[in-house]
Amino acid sequence: MTPLWTPSPARAAGTHLTAFSRAAAVAAGRPLDDYWALHAWSIAEPDAFWRACLRESGLPYAGSAADRQNSAHEPAHDGAPMPATRWFAGVTVNYAEALLAGRGATDDAAAIVATNEAAEDRVISRAGLRLGVGRAAAALARDGIGVGDTVAAFVANVPEAVILHLACAARGAIFSSCSPDFGADAAYARFHQIAPKLLLASSSYPYNGRRFDTGKVVADLAARLPGSPRVVVLGEAIAGLDAVAWPTGCPARRRRSPRSSCPSITRSRSSIRPARPACPRRWCTAPAACC
Repeated sequence: MTPLWTPSPARAAGTHLTAFSRAAAVAAGRPLDDYWALHAWSIAEPDAFWRACLRESGLPYAGSAADRQNSAHEPAHDGAPMPATRWFAGVTVNYAEALLAGRGATDDAAAIVATNEAAEDRVISRAGLRLGVGRAAAALARDGIGVGDTVAAFVANVPEAVILHLACAARGAIFSSCSPDFGADAAYARFHQIAPKLLLASSSYPYNGRRFDTGKVVADLAARLPGSPRVVVLGEAIAGLDAVAWPTGCPARRRRSPRSSCPSITRSRSSIRPARPACPRRWCTAPAACC
């Protein structure tokens, strides 16, 4: 079979797969001159292969099991059949940390590009995303939300949903969401099962050139959910609802765009840092001095 396309030698030499092949040859103790040699080694010595994959992945994992090259028989997994297989005993990875610690782009590179119906892009940089996630994670910590706790989001596909999701991952919390056009009954059917400790809710959303108010739906949902979750409102305040506001000061820039785009994530380099104490009227990003 004739290949449709073949990279030049220079392009092939600069790929991640070639770099991994060189590292794998060191781990294997013999040359792995082409893809098929690498493939054969992965089958013959799967534990060594997967340990090399983890080491070369760039993931900010914790634990040393993957680095034990002094034992040729160190298992990469426990041998149980999928999906019960447990990989790399003693190694942990935090999803948010891994996503925000990516390599190869600058802090001002776009991390999220969210486009509205007017073809306006809201762009959040890698640094801005890192800052937003850090502040949201600190707010979750202040509310006592951590490993195993649940958080719900009654919001559209907006950057704040991404930020809260990553903040939950950073804290080890469980995140669930649905669109604000669900209505109170449908949202309650989803969220009451997890009894969220915090509810992020949009007070309105745009669709087909119109803006739909969701204040009554949010108030109804918050009143019915078990455990009286803390309510954080995205948008205008909702009359009669005991809630705090999600601040609008997330670093972003706007531009006009002829295309349609869904929010996407680009990884950014840095650890998550806690924020300064927050204003009691706002949830995550306003410093105490605003009071």
